Amino acid sequence: MERETCKLLELWETSRESILPKNLFGRHFSDTSKGEPGKRATLFWGKAAHATYQVYEKTEPRSNLVLVISPGSTRPASRKADSLFLAGEHPLPGAGSFRAGQALLDFFDELGQRRIKHLDVFLSGGASSLAWVLPPGFDQTALLKKLQTLYSEPLTIEALNQARAKLCRLKGGGAFRELQKRSRQTQVKVHLISDVAPFGARVVGSGPFWHEKVPHRIYADNSTWIRAIAREAKQMRLPILFQTHSQLGDWQAWVNLVSKLSQSAKRSGLLILGGEPQMRLPKNSRGKGGRLTQIAAALLQENFPLIQSGRLEILCASSDGTDGLSHASGVLLHANVTREIEMHTSLYSFAQSQLDTAMNQFNTAPLLEKFHALVPAHSPETNVQDVIIAHLR
Repeated sequence: MERETCKLLELWETSRESILPKNLFGRHFSDTSKGEPGKRATLFWGKAAHATYQVYEKTEPRSNLVLVISPGSTRPASRKADSLFLAGEHPLPGAGSFRAGQALLDFFDELGQRRIKHLDVFLSGGASSLAWVLPPGFDQTALLKKLQTLYSEPLTIEALNQARAKLCRLKGGGAFRELQKRSRQTQVKVHLISDVAPFGARVVGSGPFWHEKVPHRIYADNSTWIRAIAREAKQMRLPILFQTHSQLGDWQAWVNLVSKLSQSAKRSGLLILGGEPQMRLPKNSRGKGGRLTQIAAALLQENFPLIQSGRLEILCASSDGTDGLSHASGVLLHANVTREIEMHTSLYSFAQSQLDTAMNQFNTAPLLEKFHALVPAHSPETNVQDVIIAHLR
């Protein structure tokens, strides 16, 4: 049982290697390091910003102007002289996000003063909230109230970004327009790790540099990750019964699909689903959980006998290291979890009732933690949405 359980975690961990900045951008920095020093600038912005900067620092020998905007307060151990680091908040912008937004405008001014000709932007998921510049006549209190309402709705990321673009001067091509005002001679290229599949490059980070003059290249997205998982599964000689990527839709539809496929399967193998489920949160929700803990709780409830018997194991995992407000990377369901439930609850019906309550309150992480089902969180290095892997035996 433990050996098989480790296989799901191994699939998740080893497949992530192919979507990490060190494997996506190393060659790019090696190729650009041969140019003339001082003529380029680099902006790292998003959840993958620190990890991408660390690749840059090891590979790029020149001293160029650099701005890093990322979540949290972690700093790289060493820094180049012209590197500035800003920490913004996610998923809602905070004081750090507004400082980062102003720092970005100042960065554009400096590009103009130094006559910088080339700007490389490394943009990844989470960028939308990490740097924010309010439009005229809008204050922070009104902004946060509006965003909380938007985030409670089951909107696609494309629809959400269209709404957010009206609330920030940097979104929907706004950063490019600001750059043009301050440093018209600077040419931009945008290198992307996409967390918005099946939508395109213009949606990543709310498309701050989206313009017909600006080339955008996606280096990795959810399909990249799912293909990597499938390759690793074949190396482990695990048959793939079902595989899909870049899926959206209501979280309950994901539960229904996994449950239906699991309960009707006639042979052993893997079900692999990738993408980003959507959910509508109740007003003023204070639950501790995320999309994946919510889905995992429902899957545990609907497939308890299969999981209890050891015939089904399920991993619901994020690529960026944190699932919502759960303080976990995801959830691993296997027979040991059902034994934990039996230890904590004398009646199966009582366990079902607990799961119902947790899901209704969107407060699933504390209960799953009690059953030792959570996978620990880790620092974000990339972000290409989520995956569910079910192993049927």
